[in-house]
Parts: sequence; structure tokens; C-alpha cells
Amino acid sequence: MKTRHHIKAIQPALAAMRALGFSATTCFEGTGIDASQLDGAGEGISLKQELAFHRRLLLLANDPLIGLKLGEAYRLESYGVLGYAMLSSATLGDALALATEFDLLTFTHFKIKLLHEGEFAILALQQQGSFAPDLLQLYEDRELAAMIAGGEYALGYKLQASKVHLMHDHGEQQTRYEGYFSCPVAFNCPETRFYFDAQQLKVAMPLRDPETSHFCREQCARLLASLTHSGGFAEEVRQRLISAHRAFPKIEELAQSIHISARTLRRKLAHEGCSYQGLVNEIRYTLALDYLKAGMRTEGIAELLGYSDASNFSHAFKRW
Repeated sequence: MKTRHHIKAIQPALAAMRALGFSATTCFEGTGIDASQLDGAGEGISLKQELAFHRRLLLLANDPLIGLKLGEAYRLESYGVLGYAMLSSATLGDALALATEFDLLTFTHFKIKLLHEGEFAILALQQQGSFAPDLLQLYEDRELAAMIAGGEYALGYKLQASKVHLMHDHGEQQTRYEGYFSCPVAFNCPETRFYFDAQQLKVAMPLRDPETSHFCREQCARLLASLTHSGGFAEEVRQRLISAHRAFPKIEELAQSIHISARTLRRKLAHEGCSYQGLVNEIRYTLALDYLKAGMRTEGIAELLGYSDASNFSHAFKRW
């Protein structure tokens, strides 16, 4: 399970809660997250904060199915370059294959699998390591609802399930679940499964673009390779920075996440001939060059690299 997400990872959920009448300040109460962080280009949240945030939403909503409402607020663009890679894929099957290959680049707490069983294609979610049992239902529901909403946004129509398997108990809510998915729903299953007609995998994506898809896939591969590449201490820091996507944490925050002081982190990096800010700039600069070569607009690059606007990105690029 990943230990850090960008603050933007929870913004769709905040939008859903605002529609229910709850402010960001109310949603953040007792979580250690401050509403002022929402405007920060490099703001990240810890796993502890994320879990506290979603427990808070459960309490406020007073609805065990709130995960479905939260998931509906997510769009493919919420996942950065992976989302753009999926949107520009040739077919739905290609887009889903990307999601399974690069699931480490998403906000999910599950391992995503694309399976086949007779006439059915199956999107499966599998638990990874320890998991907060009180949030299993929320996260499981959120991922399925996000998948359905993302598919409807990308394709222009709702991907209909033939049947759904859920890991959590129905909690007296079976009728609501079957009404939501419009199909039979089984509970207490070993993994989450969303069954649908395998012929749907061949459907062409409306925004398919081979060049954009190829470029975005290369960027996903670069990010994933950086996440899994082993090396010295500087490489470990580099991996943590890249795993945060656009959420480059402050040095004190990253130092705390690996249980050392910021002073020790600086010293260890200096021993390997680099600095913390130098690593942040290196990652941003490398990605910026690739994005510019691909013809992306500066506004889009600024968003992908965690800048509040294109002007700030342009100033930083000139400095580099």
C-alpha cells in the first residue's frame, strides 16, 4: 500500500461532500489536514491523514454507501498522465490494460487485475498487505463507482455490469447495491469483481490518438520504473518524490516518512553529491522537456508537474 498521495487525490471526494452540504473545513476536522493545503502545488498527505479523512466522511455522511457517491466524482484526468494515456487509448480493453499495468500510479489501495471468464471480462480488485477493515467498504465502493463514472465519461455511455462481487458484508444494504449496479450482487467474496460483456473491450475510445497514447504510456513506464528501481539513498528519495506524482513533499515531511531528521537527509544526499531541491528540479525538468517535445500546452504541463499556474512553471523552467 502506498503511503502518500497528493492533496488533489481527495479533491473529488471533497466536491462530492460539498454537494451534500459539508465544507472542506468540516471534512478536515480531526484529520491533520488543513484547507489551506488545497492550493499548494507540492502538498501531500500521509496514509494516516488519508484514512482519518475518509473515516471523517463516513461519520459526516452517516451512510455506509458513501463510497459510491465519492467514486462518482473521480474522472480519468484525476490520475494525471495515466488518465490521459487511458483516454487516448485505441479501445476500452487497451485503456483497462493500462490501468492494471500501472495501478501503482493511481490512488487505489488495491491491486487491479483484468481477467476473462467465458463471455465475461472481469475487473478485479485484490487486497494488498494490511488494510483498514473499517474502510474496506468505502474504498471498494469508491473504486467501482469511479470506474463506472470514468468509463461513462470516456465512452459516452454507462458500462453495464452483468454481476458484481464485493468483499465486504451487505450490512442490510443488498437491495441498494443491486439497485445501484442494476445486476445481482454477491457479498463476502475473496476479491472484488465487476463482470461485464467481454465484447465491450473492443469498443473504440472516442478520444483515441496513437501519438498521445504512445507518449503518455512512455511517461507511465518511466514513472513506474523509477518507483521500482533500486539504488543508493538518493535513488530512494528520488523514488519517493516520483511516487508522489505532482505532490513533491517538503523535505521535513519526506524525512519524517523515512524516520530521519531533515538535517540527516540533507547530509546523506550531500554525501552522494546532490541535494533535495536538486532532485525535485531534476524530475520536473526531465518530465517538462518530454511534455514540451510532445507539443503539450504549458497550462497542461504546469498542472501535471504540480504548479499553481503556467506562469509559475515558465519562471521555473527559465531558471532550470
